[in-house]
This record gives sequence, structure tokens and C-alpha cells, in this order.
Amino acid sequence: MSKLAIIFKKIEEDFHREVKAKGEYDIIFSPFSTGFTYEDFLFLDSNEAALNANKYLDELYEFSQIANTVPRKNDFWTISGEQKDYLFNVYQLILQNLRLLDPDTLKADMLYEHPVFDQALNAITHDGIDTYRSFLQLAFKTKREIRELKDSMTAENKKAVELELQLKEGNYEDIISEWAASGFKDEVESRILEIMKSEFRRFMTKLSESKAQLDVLKRTHAASGATYFVTSCRPNNLYNGDDLDWKRITITKNEIDAFSASQDYQIIFDNQESNDLDIERIDFDLLYVNITRAWFDKSLLESPFWDISLLDRSELEIPRITTQLIFVRNVDIKLITNSAKNNQILSQKGNMNAGPFILNTAVIGKQKMALKSFNKGLNLDRKTVMEVASGINKKNQVKASFMKHMISKKQNQFIRVAPKIKETRRKTTVPGFAHMTLNPMILHKPIIATVATAPKKYVTYTFSIIEAESNAAIQASKENVNIVSDDKTVDFQLAHNQVTCNLYPGKTYEIQVSVDGFEMQQLNISPGEGDAGKKVKRQILLKAEPKDNLQLIGVIALKIGQYPHPFRNANYL
Repeated sequence: MSKLAIIFKKIEEDFHREVKAKGEYDIIFSPFSTGFTYEDFLFLDSNEAALNANKYLDELYEFSQIANTVPRKNDFWTISGEQKDYLFNVYQLILQNLRLLDPDTLKADMLYEHPVFDQALNAITHDGIDTYRSFLQLAFKTKREIRELKDSMTAENKKAVELELQLKEGNYEDIISEWAASGFKDEVESRILEIMKSEFRRFMTKLSESKAQLDVLKRTHAASGATYFVTSCRPNNLYNGDDLDWKRITITKNEIDAFSASQDYQIIFDNQESNDLDIERIDFDLLYVNITRAWFDKSLLESPFWDISLLDRSELEIPRITTQLIFVRNVDIKLITNSAKNNQILSQKGNMNAGPFILNTAVIGKQKMALKSFNKGLNLDRKTVMEVASGINKKNQVKASFMKHMISKKQNQFIRVAPKIKETRRKTTVPGFAHMTLNPMILHKPIIATVATAPKKYVTYTFSIIEAESNAAIQASKENVNIVSDDKTVDFQLAHNQVTCNLYPGKTYEIQVSVDGFEMQQLNISPGEGDAGKKVKRQILLKAEPKDNLQLIGVIALKIGQYPHPFRNANYL
């Protein structure tokens, strides 16, 4: 079992310390941590959104999808690409097709066994309320005995049961008559019906308000044509991430060791090399973000004032609603020193799975590393990760073993295919004296200096490694640079931040630069025959690694009970 899964355990413990109603909520984690920058949430800034009305529509749509995906799976959470899985579509379907109670035809005996009856009875102040309750309990007890007798009837005891039923039913009628005469039945139940009609009017007001908000907050996503509804959050200034109330969580070695035998969260943390890391401490920042929906009113779903007629009742199912998003940042892992196991794992340069996270053993120190999201750690578009996640969400396979295998397979596939995805997305051809493919690379216009010497068969290239933002030189070591042609390593000279090499026309060279804290850059270059003997100077501008300001790793979901709850034998129109 992965020791890193204790991150999930600590989040659960923290949430339940704050929220005591443990049974009402499910905490569901994602198999793919998804990274965001603070700027991704500028759509929440009313001033910024007003100035750039069309700029943040994709982000607004994406947030609505994330917040309103109905968490149907018990063991993991992902965004859904299915319209039927969005809360606003199910909720709107209910509001458009519900049948409303006719309050004028409502009678007290229709309420007797409904939970709302006790609520109304408790709201009444009346001198005879205790007497009324006594008759009510006696009537309920007799009615229950009558039902039990009917259920116990067989061919052998039919005559005896029928005789006893006749006595019980007569007794029940006597109780009702006495109740009406001296048990304040009519007075109390008249008040109960008044309360019900008043509550029905309140329900209708809420229903009208909710429908109005659905109309006002309805949007159409231009790129996909999908309909969605504006959804927000608290705090709503996620774009000012450093000002938020982050909670720093520290997990000690003793806690990690005690948890290591646990089998929790296996569906997300399956067999991976990172599971064997010797860890001394884990630190991360934690933030819960509350979802707000002006168009949604949970109390409407729980009301007895509506019913619905649909052939497929599963279209109405909302087992849970997402109430909070779980974000983390600065997920730092301190490793145990002088661990042979760690040295072996970290000697394998490249990206590695760590459950829902990515760690890069090529750019980390031996004793400390940071866990990144899939999109930031692999330098992928966030939508790519979400599309794969939504594909898993579509699987209706109920066996946990199948889903565990599927999730592990997808997590590992990302590692293998990420370089190909990046190359396909970012490959660009730069015209000029030499054919170059950038992936991704920002190059300045070449400065070519002709040197009056005897003709040479090669071109001398000097690459200066520069920080893109500040234009400052980046100190590099030979381990940071790799030049390959025909599967053979090419020699080069390195002085401070300058790489010098002789490249021959007619060959293609792949130059890779990987410096800690910066995106790895790759350049494919094929010198032309006419360039032999020339000296070419270029700047390789390295971009800082994408900031992983926030990682979305799961949701807090409120359980929704069965609905609707209509009154027995009442009229719904």
C-alpha cells in the first residue's frame, strides 16, 4: 500500500474534526490531481469579468462542470462528460415535470404517517395538545395492529383472524369517534392544515425563485454548444490564492509508518514504484472551497408538495451533491537519508506515478521532492486529463478490482504518452537556413558570424541558455544537456551557460536542455550544406515550470435521501 495515501486520510480526519455530522457527507478523491493557477479563477473577479466578458467563458463552463458533476461513484470522483450527470440538468428536469399538490383537497388523515405531520404538530401551541397526542398514539397503535393481522392471515387461520379484525376495526372507529368528541381532533388538525397551506405558499415562492434563477443564470458554451448554469464559490477570490485561509498539514514518520499497513484508497493508489519510497515527513497546504448555486434549493427536493410521473425514475437520481472542492498546494515529501531503496527508485530519471500525483525524479533533489498534478507535472493541457478522467467515470463496471485496474492503467498511460501528446500539440517548423523543430522552444533570430578560415565540413553552434522572463543567464551543468544524432551522443563543450558543438550537414540532431525549475526544452536541427564552416549563435529561452498554485484532488459530497415524499392519497396536479 502506498504511504502517500495517508494524505487522503489526513484530509478526512481534518474535515471530520470541523464537521461533526460525519454520516451526512462522503469525501471522495480523484485518481488524477488537476492543477490550476490562480489566474484560472479570474472569472470569479467581477471587475475582471466585466472588462473581459468573453475571455473567461471557458473557465466559467469548466468550473460549472466540476462543481456540478453528480458524484455517483463511491470510491473515486472525476468530472463527467455526460449531460445526465450534471446536477443542473437533473434539477431542471424535476422542476419542469413535477406535479404540484392541490392544497385545497388536503385532509389531515393524509398526513398522519408523513414526517412533516410531526413537525407541524410540534409547531402548535394548544391547551389540549397532550390529549390529542394520546388519542393519536392510540389510533396509530390500533391501526398498526389491524395491518399486522391482515398480513398474518392464512387459509388455516382465516376465520379467527377475520373475527379479530372485526373487533379491532370496531375499536378503531370508537377511538376516532371519541377522539373527535373530546380529543380536540378537529381544532388541532385544522391548525395543522393551516400550517400546511402556509408552507405550500412558501414552497411555491421558493420554486418560482429557483426557476427564475435558472432562467437568468443559463449559459451556452460557444465551443461545444452545451448548456450550463453559472456556479460560484466561497471564498470567491481564488485568484488571490496567497490571501486564502490555507491550513498547513504535517504528517510525521510515525504517522506514516502506522498507516503503511492500511488498505484504504487502493483504488487510486495501486501498485506503483513510488509506493516503496522511504518517507520521513509529508507537508501540504489544504483548502476547502464551498460551492454556491443561486439556482439550486435543496429544500425543494425534500418537500412533500410535489410528485412526478416518469417512466425512468433513474433520470431523477441525485445520490449526492458536491458541496465543497478539496484543493492542496505545496505538497512536499522529505525522504529518509541514505536509503538504498530511495536511491534505486530516484535513479530512474523521468516522471513517475504517485497515485493521483506526478513526481519527476530528473529535477528533484535526493532528499526532497514535490508532488505535482498530472497536467502540470507532465506539462499537459488540463482538458486532456479531464477528458481521460471523464472516460473512466462513464464505466458502469461495479467491481472495485476492475476500476482499480482501469485507474492504474490510465495513470501509467499518461506517463508513456505525455511526451507524444506534447510533441503533437506543440511541434512548430521554423524556416531559415536550417530546418528546426521546436518542442517547445523560443529562439531569438540567429546571429551568424562568418570566420575567414579554411573550409570546414561542420557548423559550429553556440547555444546560450537564458531565462525567458528575465533574460538572465542560467547556470547549467553537463547533466542538464543532451545532444543525440542517430542514437549516438554528440560531444559538446559547456562554459557557464553556453553550449558549443560542431554539427554536420546532412544529419539531424536532437538537443535537450533540462534544468531544475524550468520546462525541459527540445530542439531538432538539421544544418544545411551551405552552412558548413559558419559559426551560429542562438539563445535558448527556458520557461519556468508551470506554477501548480492549486491542485484539485477531490470533493466533499452531501448525501441526498430518497425523494419525492408526496402525501399518501393526496391530489397532485
